[in-house]
Amino acid sequence: MRCQKQRILFMKNFIIERRRNSSLQLGFVLGCLINYKFNSFKNFILYILHFSSIIDLRVKSSKEYTDEELAEILNVIFDIKIEKKYLYDLTGFSKNTFNKYFKEYLQKEGLLLKRKFNLLELYKLFNYWQGDKKWGMMQSIKKKNIAEIINNGNYKKIAEKFDEINFNDTYKSKDSLSPKEVKEFIDYYKLKDTKEEELLLKYKEFHELSLWSFGVLIFMKALENWKPNSRVN
Repeated sequence: MRCQKQRILFMKNFIIERRRNSSLQLGFVLGCLINYKFNSFKNFILYILHFSSIIDLRVKSSKEYTDEELAEILNVIFDIKIEKKYLYDLTGFSKNTFNKYFKEYLQKEGLLLKRKFNLLELYKLFNYWQGDKKWGMMQSIKKKNIAEIINNGNYKKIAEKFDEINFNDTYKSKDSLSPKEVKEFIDYYKLKDTKEEELLLKYKEFHELSLWSFGVLIFMKALENWKPNSRVN
């Protein structure tokens, strides 16, 4: 934990120094959002950070940046915290159900008693929820909906298919599954890159939503700096 705090402090000082004589331009950010032509959302973030002089892609290429590194950088730039209660709606869970699904992870990470999470903590929590793969929408996915999309509503047959994957015993007590569990199902039954996968995980919808959510944050940050002779303090 101490090493993590030292790393964040170092990164904060580094970012402040990098941005001291630069600021985001409103028109540029808006143009990026309207004419989005990047291969991935990650590339969009990298380009914005490079343009704003926070990182230098001539020194360290885009391929060398991990997702967690970018989360750390954004955590410093946007020093905000999200209340835990908003995660209930995001995952489609009640408070009790959310705690049931996430208790083991939160306990392991020392976050069980926290009521607010910073962006880095959220990234790690969402990565646990989504699995270390391409992210889709955050809401849990009802087993009933899986049956309707995959097998014309045959709930019993879908349950049998899940049993074949050898999920742990808690599966049978769940009405909904995490995106990570659904991805395991998709991989096992070779449904990758099918319309069924898109209907279940909604990659495109998540991509557009995250782009504009992040874009609004960046635009607001640029608006803060849009002053004559502005400097980062």
